[in-house]
Amino acid sequence: MQFVAPTTLGAQEVLATELNGFGLPTEVLRGAVAFEGTLEDGYRACLGTRIASRILLVLGEFPARNGDQLYQGVHKLPWSDHIASGRTLSVHFSGTSPTIRNSRFGALKTKDAIVDRLRADTGTRPSIDTHNPDVRVHVRLANGRGSVSIDLAGAPLYKRGYGRNQGPAPLQESLAATLLHLAGWPKIADEGGVLVDPMCGSGTLLEEACGIASHRAPGLTRRDWGFQGWRGHEPEVWKRVVDEARQHAAEHKTEAKIFGSDIHVNAVRCAKHNLKLADTYDLVTLQQAAFEEVGVPETPGIVVTNPPYGERMEADEGVVALYRSFGDVMRRRWLGWTVWVLAGSPKLGRQFGLRPARKFSIHNGPIDCRFLEIPISAKPVHRLQQPDQG
Repeated sequence: MQFVAPTTLGAQEVLATELNGFGLPTEVLRGAVAFEGTLEDGYRACLGTRIASRILLVLGEFPARNGDQLYQGVHKLPWSDHIASGRTLSVHFSGTSPTIRNSRFGALKTKDAIVDRLRADTGTRPSIDTHNPDVRVHVRLANGRGSVSIDLAGAPLYKRGYGRNQGPAPLQESLAATLLHLAGWPKIADEGGVLVDPMCGSGTLLEEACGIASHRAPGLTRRDWGFQGWRGHEPEVWKRVVDEARQHAAEHKTEAKIFGSDIHVNAVRCAKHNLKLADTYDLVTLQQAAFEEVGVPETPGIVVTNPPYGERMEADEGVVALYRSFGDVMRRRWLGWTVWVLAGSPKLGRQFGLRPARKFSIHNGPIDCRFLEIPISAKPVHRLQQPDQG
């Protein structure tokens, strides 16, 4: 079977590495990763990926330069193998061509083709449900070709299933996991290392860090999946994949040390609430404190954090001052640590006053961010003494 796993723009290489860890051969695309495997492999990717937003099972690809070709290509697919009588349907369409100029037209043509084929084959037609359908169909149009897929995930995979409180300016779970993978946290956690987020907000980085450290598949907390209403679903295969994941998590006890803090009391309360919902609160030491006041653990590790961006980015003097102060505190107090920070823009990244060893371009929604790796010297900083003016 052919699958496509969409992800945040800039995270596709990290996602490919994650899927390789499941034993899957991959092809890196723009904002997505393609892979081949069995249905069991597709289920395993759904359950285990922290970085993909969906897992799409590709049904077919065909020329689609205009509406007629799109209709014909969709109509040829054996829809009665995928959508049972009485099931509901939704269509998500992306891409344009010279004659297919908007997604609404493409979705309508796709829907008509599916309904007409099912009516011809079975004598019945599915109803359309745009909010909670049994089967979600995705169509992507690019370079005059259409690709049709079944969405195995349903709700986006970054929705882990435990109904967390997002708080203001939330960091999406899949992006948080991407940052942690770039920072090398999976290996550090397995070695019993240390992670600190001194501006933790609602705790997304902490939750994902705990999940990675404890080897707990993120899909284990979800109950609803896109494949449950799909006719090709194999419940026994899914059960086997889930049982394996639960057994793997039960066999792993982490020695990693995870610390989080925030200056705002409501943020700390929100983080505590979310960590409890995720059943990871016992793995984190959480406190209310400004980053200047956070106690530095004895053993150096990594700092991974997402500072505020401000409404006007680098034009916001308060945000600029925060970035400069953060860089100064890291240089003076966090000796021997490696700091990973998501900067809201390249200009803001330069306000830390510290030279990054590496930079990664990654999108946080529409914002083109820079994820910076900043090694802090183990040698204390000695300020230059002002000359005696007397």
